[in-house]
Amino acid sequence: MNIQWMSNRLVRVAIVALALLVHSGLVLRSYPVRMGINNEVPLRGDVARYFATADGVAKSGGLYGYDPAFMAGYPVGLWNSMGKKGYEVLHLMLPWVSLPRLFYFTIVGVVLLCPLVLWLLLRRSFERKGERVFLLLFLLCFWHLSTQISYFWGFGNVFFPCASVLAIVMCVLLQRITNRGRFPWLTAIGLGVVGAAIFYCHTVVLIAAIVPLVSILLLGGSREQHLRMLPRLAVSLSVFAALSLPWLMPLLSTRGDCLAQPEQWFQGGPRHLIMDLFSDRTYRLHFDRNFLYHLAVVFGLTGGWFAWRDRRDVLLTSLAIGGAWALVITYGFTYLGALSSVQPYRFMIPATLFLLAPATYAMVSCAKAVLRTDRRVQVGVVLLLLVLTPEVTAYVIDKAWGTSEVGLSAEREEVLSVVKELPRKGRILCDDAGLGHVMPYFTGRAVIGGLSSQAFLKHRFAGIDEKGMLFGRMPSEWPRQKLALYLEAYAVDYALFSSARWIKYADAAAGLFIFERSVAGQRLYRVGDVAQRYVARGNARVRIDDTGIHLTEIMSTELLLKFHYSDLLRSDVPGVTLRPEVVLEDPVPFVHVNLPEGVSSFSIGW
Repeated sequence: MNIQWMSNRLVRVAIVALALLVHSGLVLRSYPVRMGINNEVPLRGDVARYFATADGVAKSGGLYGYDPAFMAGYPVGLWNSMGKKGYEVLHLMLPWVSLPRLFYFTIVGVVLLCPLVLWLLLRRSFERKGERVFLLLFLLCFWHLSTQISYFWGFGNVFFPCASVLAIVMCVLLQRITNRGRFPWLTAIGLGVVGAAIFYCHTVVLIAAIVPLVSILLLGGSREQHLRMLPRLAVSLSVFAALSLPWLMPLLSTRGDCLAQPEQWFQGGPRHLIMDLFSDRTYRLHFDRNFLYHLAVVFGLTGGWFAWRDRRDVLLTSLAIGGAWALVITYGFTYLGALSSVQPYRFMIPATLFLLAPATYAMVSCAKAVLRTDRRVQVGVVLLLLVLTPEVTAYVIDKAWGTSEVGLSAEREEVLSVVKELPRKGRILCDDAGLGHVMPYFTGRAVIGGLSSQAFLKHRFAGIDEKGMLFGRMPSEWPRQKLALYLEAYAVDYALFSSARWIKYADAAAGLFIFERSVAGQRLYRVGDVAQRYVARGNARVRIDDTGIHLTEIMSTELLLKFHYSDLLRSDVPGVTLRPEVVLEDPVPFVHVNLPEGVSSFSIGW
């Protein structure tokens, strides 16, 4: 028995086991197990609005529908579900799992599995087992310490890095098809399934996947081999289309609702390029560090060249090309008109992930070369690594410093409990976006606010954003009487303000906003001098719930409802017609109803 081999193997197993233990511990530190056990919503960062859209889709019972609880009614599950659709699809597949628990286990599962999936698929690119262990450590190091990658999944946006990982999975599967690996037809089907998964997880990542996939085709075989691959690629495209069309077609049919919003937070440009590549901080956030990003870019691009020069490695070379392409998107797409709406600056995430395996190859190659050189060169390299040690330990110190609070805070629980007990007449106006996101779920009350702050829809007019803009105007721009017209048009009966601007306005608008009480640092007002019922014209009693808009005690043959019109809306009574009617300056019309004589009740579903 080779004792040395056994010893090395045990060391490798111990290192891998310890790495997986630390990896799991760090993930569960961010999202504690108690949340899954107690059925708590893992609220942190973006999770609140993801949860709100998933809740609306879950109520609709399909891939999309209509939610009367936000923005006076809006088409949920369509253009406003980019980056969130994964939760909605999973809930459709697993309806018996409660939505809070589904969110918890999805977030934890994705964060746990993504770097491990990458390792299992990419380790074949490295012949020595020690190099494969190093690849795992390298991937996990970036997953947890890179301030760009860890910020995204730590903030709750798990599907963007997940889709970036799936793009690499597509590259691996395509490379196996070109190499005529085992089970080629099954691999072709898998390629289509993974492509569709990216479409649902975060559609825009497909833009980053195109170039490395084309590179694999161009570098990976002769013309004759490509011709033999065509039937399998046709199968992949067919599977991708079949799985994607159920959401793609509704998106295309409602494209008029989409409001392009080039988010400035995620735009790149020359200043970002210079700051990111030639300083120790990125341009986006002051706490972002750049050493690992520089490591990935420099060694990744070099590794692609090494891999092609040394052994014509199609996969590693194509991943390096994909990383370079993602960098072009990151810093260049801001200037390409409509393409700026893909929020290009976030593509530094797929750029980094694409480059990690080629970077590992370059680092291993350099290490081998150093070991063959003069002792003084080796000492110099060690000294250089010692000098760079603070660059790495700074990440570790930041990670150890602590994590932000996850879950529903005590303050918001207090506010929600107060809102839940308010008389139910109309909607709640809320300028706290995070609170507005979850208010319908926890209180059953419709809200003006919440999702409107970042909606990619014209419907966002009927909301209030993070800057305090309500119905298209800031507080200082609203004459009291004109705002009263809008509050009545949207059936607002209570207002919950946290911003100084709106509190100052409300306190000055005596009679319109009547102060009720302070709760957890927010001020609750009752709206006076306006009619808070959901019918703008005609007579009827209106109630909304998860199943629809229900009208009873109807005493008119014509009604104007204070809900946005949508082609998705349907009446359950024959002869009742719904048509759009423009109200005030809202770009989305309201619902005009014509009823036959004798109809005293009906419901509107979707």
